[in-house]
Amino acid sequence: MRQNEIINEETTSVGPMSESMVRSYVLAIEKILNKKLLGIDLIVDAEDPSLVHCIDINLFPSYTGFPNVSEVMARFIMNAIGKCRVC
Repeated sequence: MRQNEIINEETTSVGPMSESMVRSYVLAIEKILNKKLLGIDLIVDAEDPSLVHCIDINLFPSYTGFPNVSEVMARFIMNAIGKCRVC
């Protein structure tokens, strides 16, 4: 999570976004779309840092740079299978 935003070729500090804040936005978007494993891009409003905007949602995100992605995906899939009523 980056703490800066590029505006007119200048970097302006807008403060950190906590993991719990990001998680709440992601969970809300997943619920609205009834989808999981989304790539979501959020930005913080430079004029009002209390405002966060979703600017992009990827249904097939890249996991480049995601630490231990294979293990995390395996746990996610096994957890989803365990909750599946049809499987």
